[in-house]
Amino acid sequence: MRFGRAAVAAAVFIVVVPSVGVAQVTPAARVPRTLTAMAIRDLRFGTLLPGIPMSVLYDDVHRAGLFEVRGERSSSVRIELTLPSSMTTSSGYELSLFFGPGDGAYADDRGRPHGIPFDPRAPLVAILGASGKLYVRLGGTALPDRMQATGEYSGTISLTVYDVGI
Repeated sequence: MRFGRAAVAAAVFIVVVPSVGVAQVTPAARVPRTLTAMAIRDLRFGTLLPGIPMSVLYDDVHRAGLFEVRGERSSSVRIELTLPSSMTTSSGYELSLFFGPGDGAYADDRGRPHGIPFDPRAPLVAILGASGKLYVRLGGTALPDRMQATGEYSGTISLTVYDVGI
């Protein structure tokens, strides 16, 4: 009988040892870095004539939209722009907009209006500069039709920034 008890105890010991190894974990957590984004300058098309499209290039220092993203220097971020398909008046009239693959650019220096081109319709993954900043510039095209109603048109462009953590 003694032999039987020893065998049972050995079997229990073999089962317990691997369980202890599997149960050991190292606690880990990641606290996302603080990121901010702000609009510096609106995208301005100016006075439009009915039926004549008006494009603003991303490097136009007076009319292109400009956003500033701030965070920890040299960190990776994902930027998404929500672009409207039109602008409206307070009376509800619409004016179509178009954003294409060459309408966005980003740079880590506000003074450089050229930057690296990107398609603002797709998410952008970029690295914040040594100052912890990234500037996103946006152009686009307003497409008034030939019978466009007069008025002040406006819309909303949103920029959302995420910590990629790379």
